[in-house]
Amino acid sequence: MIWTTRRDGATLRMLVHVDDLLISGDKDAAVQAWLRTFLGRFEGNEEPAHHYIGLQIDYDRHAGRLKVHQTEFTEELLRSQGYDDCNPVGVPMEPNTYLYESDRPNIPDVALRTKYMHVVGSLLWLGQWTRPEIRFALSQLTKHMCNPGIIHWEAAKRVLRYLRGKPSDGITYTRGLPGGNQLQVYADSDWASDRDSRRSTGGHCAILNGGSVSESCKKHMGVAHSSAEAEFIEACKAALQVVWLRRILAAFGHHQKGPTPLGEDNRACILMSEASGQKDRVKHIDLRVWSLKEKVAEGVVRLHAVATNYMPADIFTKALPQPAFERHRAVLQGLARPPPMLPVVPL
Repeated sequence: MIWTTRRDGATLRMLVHVDDLLISGDKDAAVQAWLRTFLGRFEGNEEPAHHYIGLQIDYDRHAGRLKVHQTEFTEELLRSQGYDDCNPVGVPMEPNTYLYESDRPNIPDVALRTKYMHVVGSLLWLGQWTRPEIRFALSQLTKHMCNPGIIHWEAAKRVLRYLRGKPSDGITYTRGLPGGNQLQVYADSDWASDRDSRRSTGGHCAILNGGSVSESCKKHMGVAHSSAEAEFIEACKAALQVVWLRRILAAFGHHQKGPTPLGEDNRACILMSEASGQKDRVKHIDLRVWSLKEKVAEGVVRLHAVATNYMPADIFTKALPQPAFERHRAVLQGLARPPPMLPVVPL
Protein backbone atom coordinates (compact mmCIF):
# COMPACT_ATOMS: atom_id res chain seq x y z
CA MET A 1 0.00 0.00 0.00
CA ILE A 2 1.26 3.49 -0.87
CA TRP A 3 0.28 6.60 1.07
CA THR A 4 0.85 10.04 -0.45
CA THR A 5 0.63 13.41 1.28
CA ARG A 6 1.76 17.00 0.89
CA ARG A 7 3.68 18.65 3.73
CA ASP A 8 5.69 21.89 3.84
CA GLY A 9 5.56 22.20 0.08
CA ALA A 10 6.94 18.69 -0.48
CA THR A 11 5.35 15.49 -1.70
CA LEU A 12 5.90 12.57 0.68
CA ARG A 13 5.18 8.91 -0.07
CA MET A 14 5.16 5.91 2.25
CA LEU A 15 5.20 2.33 0.99
CA VAL A 16 3.82 -0.07 3.62
CA HIS A 17 4.44 -3.82 3.68
CA VAL A 18 3.31 -5.33 7.01
CA ASP A 19 5.67 -3.54 9.47
CA ASP A 20 8.28 -2.43 6.90
CA LEU A 21 7.94 1.15 5.71
CA LEU A 22 9.77 2.82 2.85
CA ILE A 23 9.54 6.62 2.93
CA SER A 24 10.56 9.02 0.16
CA GLY A 25 10.05 12.65 -0.73
CA ASP A 26 11.35 15.41 -2.97
CA LYS A 27 12.78 17.43 -0.04
CA ASP A 28 15.08 15.91 2.60
CA ALA A 29 14.05 18.38 5.29
CA ALA A 30 10.37 17.52 4.88
CA VAL A 31 11.14 13.78 5.02
CA GLN A 32 13.13 14.18 8.26
CA ALA A 33 10.39 16.32 9.85
CA TRP A 34 7.75 13.76 8.94
CA LEU A 35 9.91 10.94 10.32
CA ARG A 36 10.31 12.72 13.66
CA THR A 37 6.55 13.13 13.93
CA PHE A 38 5.90 9.52 12.96
CA LEU A 39 8.49 8.02 15.33
CA GLY A 40 7.18 10.23 18.10
CA ARG A 41 3.85 8.42 17.89
CA PHE A 42 4.91 4.90 16.89
CA GLU A 43 7.77 2.70 17.97
CA GLY A 44 10.28 2.01 15.21
CA ASN A 45 13.80 2.43 13.88
CA GLU A 46 15.06 4.75 11.18
CA GLU A 47 17.80 3.54 8.84
CA PRO A 48 18.90 4.07 5.23
CA ALA A 49 16.96 1.99 2.71
CA HIS A 50 19.60 -0.59 1.85
CA HIS A 51 17.31 -3.57 2.54
CA TYR A 52 13.57 -3.87 1.98
CA ILE A 53 11.41 -7.05 1.98
CA GLY A 54 14.43 -9.16 1.08
CA LEU A 55 15.72 -6.80 -1.61
CA GLN A 56 19.11 -5.11 -1.42
CA ILE A 57 19.29 -1.53 -2.63
CA ASP A 58 22.55 0.18 -3.60
CA TYR A 59 22.39 3.79 -4.66
CA ASP A 60 24.80 6.53 -5.63
CA ARG A 61 23.09 9.91 -5.43
CA HIS A 62 25.99 11.72 -7.04
CA ALA A 63 26.00 9.45 -10.09
CA GLY A 64 22.20 9.17 -10.12
CA ARG A 65 22.14 5.38 -10.13
CA LEU A 66 20.20 2.85 -8.07
CA LYS A 67 20.65 -0.92 -8.20
CA VAL A 68 18.17 -3.46 -6.80
CA HIS A 69 19.53 -6.98 -6.29
CA GLN A 70 19.22 -10.10 -4.12
CA THR A 71 22.83 -11.19 -3.69
CA GLU A 72 22.40 -12.39 -0.11
CA PHE A 73 19.33 -14.46 -0.94
CA THR A 74 21.05 -15.96 -4.00
CA GLU A 75 24.18 -16.92 -2.06
CA GLU A 76 22.11 -18.51 0.70
CA LEU A 77 20.07 -20.49 -1.85
CA LEU A 78 23.23 -21.78 -3.50
CA ARG A 79 24.75 -22.75 -0.15
CA SER A 80 21.61 -24.56 0.97
CA GLN A 81 21.64 -26.67 -2.20
CA GLY A 82 25.39 -27.30 -2.20
CA TYR A 83 25.95 -25.20 -5.30
CA ASP A 84 28.13 -22.50 -3.76
CA ASP A 85 31.23 -23.99 -5.44
CA CYS A 86 29.78 -25.47 -8.64
CA ASN A 87 30.88 -24.84 -12.22
CA PRO A 88 28.80 -21.93 -13.60
CA VAL A 89 27.06 -21.88 -16.98
CA GLY A 90 26.33 -18.92 -19.23
CA VAL A 91 22.56 -19.42 -19.77
CA PRO A 92 19.84 -20.77 -17.46
CA MET A 93 18.57 -23.25 -20.08
CA GLU A 94 20.18 -24.96 -23.03
CA PRO A 95 19.08 -23.21 -26.26
CA ASN A 96 15.81 -24.52 -27.73
CA THR A 97 15.06 -26.59 -24.60
CA TYR A 98 11.48 -27.31 -23.53
CA LEU A 99 10.22 -29.42 -20.65
CA TYR A 100 7.37 -31.79 -21.49
CA GLU A 101 4.69 -33.74 -19.67
CA SER A 102 6.05 -36.97 -21.18
CA ASP A 103 9.16 -36.56 -19.00
CA ARG A 104 7.11 -36.91 -15.81
CA PRO A 105 7.35 -40.22 -13.95
CA ASN A 106 4.35 -42.57 -13.85
CA ILE A 107 4.61 -42.75 -10.07
CA PRO A 108 5.36 -39.38 -8.36
CA ASP A 109 8.61 -39.22 -6.41
CA VAL A 110 7.60 -37.45 -3.19
CA ALA A 111 11.17 -36.73 -2.07
CA LEU A 112 12.11 -35.28 -5.45
CA ARG A 113 8.92 -33.24 -5.57
CA THR A 114 9.61 -31.69 -2.15
CA LYS A 115 13.15 -30.76 -3.12
CA TYR A 116 12.03 -29.51 -6.53
CA MET A 117 9.28 -27.31 -5.11
CA HIS A 118 11.67 -25.73 -2.61
CA VAL A 119 14.24 -24.82 -5.26
CA VAL A 120 11.76 -23.62 -7.88
CA GLY A 121 9.84 -21.62 -5.27
CA SER A 122 13.05 -19.85 -4.27
CA LEU A 123 13.89 -19.19 -7.91
CA LEU A 124 10.44 -17.68 -8.42
CA TRP A 125 11.20 -15.11 -5.71
CA LEU A 126 14.34 -14.11 -7.61
CA GLY A 127 12.67 -14.02 -11.01
CA GLN A 128 9.77 -11.97 -9.71
CA TRP A 129 11.98 -9.12 -8.47
CA THR A 130 15.54 -8.79 -9.74
CA ARG A 131 16.35 -11.63 -12.16
CA PRO A 132 13.86 -11.30 -15.05
CA GLU A 133 16.23 -13.15 -17.39
CA ILE A 134 15.34 -16.50 -15.75
CA ARG A 135 11.60 -16.05 -16.25
CA PHE A 136 11.35 -18.36 -19.28
CA ALA A 137 13.22 -21.13 -17.48
CA LEU A 138 10.82 -20.69 -14.55
CA SER A 139 7.79 -20.86 -16.85
CA GLN A 140 9.02 -24.28 -17.96
CA LEU A 141 9.90 -25.51 -14.47
CA THR A 142 6.66 -24.45 -12.78
CA LYS A 143 4.54 -26.55 -15.17
CA HIS A 144 5.78 -29.67 -13.44
CA MET A 145 5.60 -28.74 -9.76
CA CYS A 146 3.14 -31.54 -8.91
CA ASN A 147 5.13 -34.37 -10.54
CA PRO A 148 8.69 -33.46 -11.62
CA GLY A 149 10.99 -35.97 -13.25
CA ILE A 150 14.75 -36.27 -13.38
CA ILE A 151 14.92 -34.14 -16.54
CA HIS A 152 12.98 -31.36 -14.81
CA TRP A 153 15.23 -31.56 -11.74
CA GLU A 154 18.35 -31.34 -13.92
CA ALA A 155 16.89 -28.24 -15.57
CA ALA A 156 16.31 -26.65 -12.15
CA LYS A 157 19.89 -27.39 -11.12
CA ARG A 158 21.14 -25.73 -14.30
CA VAL A 159 19.43 -22.47 -13.24
CA LEU A 160 21.35 -22.70 -9.95
CA ARG A 161 24.59 -23.12 -11.90
CA TYR A 162 23.69 -20.06 -13.95
CA LEU A 163 23.13 -18.01 -10.79
CA ARG A 164 26.48 -19.16 -9.43
CA GLY A 165 28.18 -17.30 -12.27
CA LYS A 166 26.48 -13.96 -11.51
CA PRO A 167 24.99 -14.00 -8.00
CA SER A 168 25.15 -10.21 -7.59
CA ASP A 169 23.30 -9.29 -10.79
CA GLY A 170 20.25 -7.07 -10.47
CA ILE A 171 18.51 -4.16 -12.17
CA THR A 172 20.12 -0.71 -12.38
CA TYR A 173 18.10 2.48 -12.84
CA THR A 174 19.79 5.70 -13.92
CA ARG A 175 18.61 9.27 -13.44
CA GLY A 176 18.87 11.81 -16.24
CA LEU A 177 18.70 9.48 -19.24
CA PRO A 178 17.10 10.98 -22.38
CA GLY A 179 13.41 10.17 -22.07
CA GLY A 180 14.15 8.20 -18.91
CA ASN A 181 10.78 8.88 -17.27
CA GLN A 182 8.89 7.76 -20.37
CA LEU A 183 7.86 4.12 -20.59
CA GLN A 184 9.14 1.89 -23.36
CA VAL A 185 7.41 -1.46 -23.76
CA TYR A 186 8.35 -4.51 -25.83
CA ALA A 187 6.20 -7.57 -26.59
CA ASP A 188 6.97 -10.83 -28.36
CA SER A 189 5.53 -14.31 -28.84
CA ASP A 190 6.77 -17.74 -29.93
CA TRP A 191 3.96 -19.25 -31.98
CA ALA A 192 2.73 -22.76 -31.03
CA SER A 193 5.91 -23.44 -29.08
CA ASP A 194 4.32 -25.68 -26.44
CA ARG A 195 4.38 -29.20 -27.89
CA ASP A 196 1.92 -30.55 -25.34
CA SER A 197 -0.83 -28.02 -26.12
CA ARG A 198 0.41 -26.17 -29.26
CA ARG A 199 -0.21 -22.91 -27.47
CA SER A 200 2.11 -19.96 -27.88
CA THR A 201 4.45 -18.54 -25.25
CA GLY A 202 4.35 -14.78 -24.91
CA GLY A 203 6.30 -12.21 -22.98
CA HIS A 204 6.58 -8.47 -22.56
CA CYS A 205 8.60 -5.99 -20.52
CA ALA A 206 8.48 -2.30 -19.65
CA ILE A 207 11.64 -0.18 -19.43
CA LEU A 208 11.82 2.97 -17.28
CA ASN A 209 14.92 5.00 -16.40
CA GLY A 210 17.07 2.42 -18.16
CA GLY A 211 15.91 -0.74 -16.35
CA SER A 212 12.99 -3.14 -16.42
CA VAL A 213 10.07 -2.33 -14.10
CA SER A 214 7.58 -4.95 -15.27
CA GLU A 215 7.87 -8.31 -17.03
CA SER A 216 5.59 -11.16 -18.05
CA CYS A 217 6.26 -14.64 -19.39
CA LYS A 218 3.20 -16.86 -19.82
CA LYS A 219 1.71 -19.49 -22.07
CA HIS A 220 -1.34 -18.18 -23.91
CA MET A 221 -4.76 -19.45 -22.87
CA GLY A 222 -5.74 -20.65 -26.37
CA VAL A 223 -4.21 -21.85 -29.61
CA ALA A 224 -3.36 -19.10 -32.11
CA HIS A 225 -3.90 -19.78 -35.81
CA SER A 226 -0.94 -17.69 -36.96
CA SER A 227 2.16 -15.98 -35.66
CA ALA A 228 0.49 -12.60 -36.25
CA GLU A 229 -2.42 -13.64 -34.03
CA ALA A 230 -0.05 -14.82 -31.28
CA GLU A 231 1.82 -11.51 -31.45
CA PHE A 232 -1.45 -9.57 -31.42
CA ILE A 233 -2.61 -11.37 -28.26
CA GLU A 234 0.65 -10.62 -26.46
CA ALA A 235 0.65 -7.00 -27.60
CA CYS A 236 -2.85 -6.67 -26.12
CA LYS A 237 -1.60 -8.00 -22.78
CA ALA A 238 1.27 -5.53 -22.88
CA ALA A 239 -1.14 -2.65 -23.65
CA LEU A 240 -3.27 -3.51 -20.60
CA GLN A 241 -0.13 -3.46 -18.46
CA VAL A 242 0.71 -0.06 -19.91
CA VAL A 243 -2.64 1.29 -18.73
CA TRP A 244 -1.83 0.24 -15.15
CA LEU A 245 1.76 1.53 -15.27
CA ARG A 246 0.69 4.91 -16.67
CA ARG A 247 -1.78 5.30 -13.78
CA ILE A 248 0.91 4.53 -11.21
CA LEU A 249 3.36 6.95 -12.80
CA ALA A 250 0.68 9.65 -12.95
CA ALA A 251 0.05 9.17 -9.23
CA PHE A 252 3.77 9.81 -8.68
CA GLY A 253 3.65 12.96 -10.79
CA HIS A 254 5.27 11.47 -13.90
CA HIS A 255 2.54 11.84 -16.50
CA GLN A 256 3.36 10.13 -19.78
CA LYS A 257 3.60 12.41 -22.80
CA GLY A 258 1.72 10.99 -25.73
CA PRO A 259 1.17 7.30 -26.50
CA THR A 260 3.52 4.81 -24.88
CA PRO A 261 5.67 3.18 -27.59
CA LEU A 262 5.12 -0.58 -27.78
CA GLY A 263 7.80 -2.42 -29.75
CA GLU A 264 6.79 -5.35 -31.94
CA ASP A 265 8.74 -7.41 -34.48
CA ASN A 266 5.69 -8.60 -36.45
CA ARG A 267 4.57 -6.25 -39.20
CA ALA A 268 1.13 -7.83 -39.58
CA CYS A 269 0.42 -7.37 -35.87
CA ILE A 270 1.33 -3.69 -36.05
CA LEU A 271 -0.90 -3.07 -39.06
CA MET A 272 -3.77 -4.99 -37.45
CA SER A 273 -3.60 -2.69 -34.42
CA GLU A 274 -4.24 0.37 -36.57
CA ALA A 275 -6.54 -1.03 -39.24
CA SER A 276 -10.15 0.11 -39.26
CA GLY A 277 -12.94 -2.45 -39.27
CA GLN A 278 -12.59 -6.20 -38.88
CA LYS A 279 -11.00 -8.32 -41.58
CA ASP A 280 -12.07 -11.88 -42.40
CA ARG A 281 -8.69 -13.33 -41.47
CA VAL A 282 -8.80 -12.02 -37.90
CA LYS A 283 -12.51 -11.99 -37.06
CA HIS A 284 -12.12 -15.20 -35.05
CA ILE A 285 -9.79 -13.60 -32.48
CA ASP A 286 -11.29 -13.38 -29.01
CA LEU A 287 -13.07 -10.06 -28.56
CA ARG A 288 -11.15 -9.22 -25.42
CA VAL A 289 -7.88 -8.84 -27.30
CA TRP A 290 -9.43 -6.19 -29.53
CA SER A 291 -8.94 -3.79 -26.66
CA LEU A 292 -5.48 -3.26 -28.21
CA LYS A 293 -7.09 -1.46 -31.13
CA GLU A 294 -9.11 0.60 -28.66
CA LYS A 295 -5.99 1.63 -26.71
CA VAL A 296 -4.26 2.62 -29.94
CA ALA A 297 -7.27 4.71 -30.96
CA GLU A 298 -7.34 6.37 -27.51
CA GLY A 299 -3.68 7.33 -27.77
CA VAL A 300 -2.58 5.15 -24.85
CA VAL A 301 -0.12 3.05 -26.89
CA ARG A 302 1.35 3.12 -30.37
CA LEU A 303 2.98 0.08 -31.93
CA HIS A 304 6.40 0.44 -33.52
CA ALA A 305 8.69 -1.96 -35.35
CA VAL A 306 11.73 -3.48 -33.65
CA ALA A 307 14.32 -5.66 -35.35
CA THR A 308 13.76 -9.30 -34.39
CA ASN A 309 17.40 -9.86 -33.39
CA TYR A 310 17.21 -6.95 -30.94
CA MET A 311 13.78 -7.64 -29.40
CA PRO A 312 14.43 -7.83 -25.61
CA ALA A 313 11.10 -9.58 -24.96
CA ASP A 314 12.40 -12.54 -26.97
CA ILE A 315 14.19 -13.65 -23.79
CA PHE A 316 10.76 -14.51 -22.31
CA THR A 317 9.58 -16.72 -25.19
CA LYS A 318 12.33 -19.33 -25.64
CA ALA A 319 15.71 -20.54 -24.40
CA LEU A 320 18.19 -18.44 -26.40
CA PRO A 321 21.83 -18.95 -27.40
CA GLN A 322 24.26 -17.13 -25.13
CA PRO A 323 25.04 -14.11 -27.39
CA ALA A 324 21.35 -13.22 -27.85
CA PHE A 325 20.59 -14.00 -24.20
CA GLU A 326 23.33 -11.69 -22.95
CA ARG A 327 22.26 -8.90 -25.30
CA HIS A 328 18.66 -8.94 -24.07
CA ARG A 329 19.68 -9.45 -20.43
CA ALA A 330 21.79 -6.29 -20.53
CA VAL A 331 18.73 -4.27 -21.63
CA LEU A 332 16.57 -5.64 -18.82
CA GLN A 333 19.28 -5.03 -16.23
CA GLY A 334 19.77 -1.41 -17.28
CA LEU A 335 23.28 -2.01 -18.62
CA ALA A 336 22.46 -1.34 -22.29
CA ARG A 337 20.18 1.04 -24.15
CA PRO A 338 16.84 -0.40 -25.31
CA PRO A 339 16.66 -1.03 -29.06
CA PRO A 340 15.24 1.73 -31.25
CA MET A 341 11.64 1.65 -32.42
CA LEU A 342 10.60 2.64 -35.94
CA PRO A 343 7.16 3.48 -37.36
CA VAL A 344 5.63 1.06 -39.87
CA VAL A 345 4.35 2.50 -43.13
CA PRO A 346 1.56 0.49 -44.81
CA LEU A 347 2.44 -0.93 -48.21
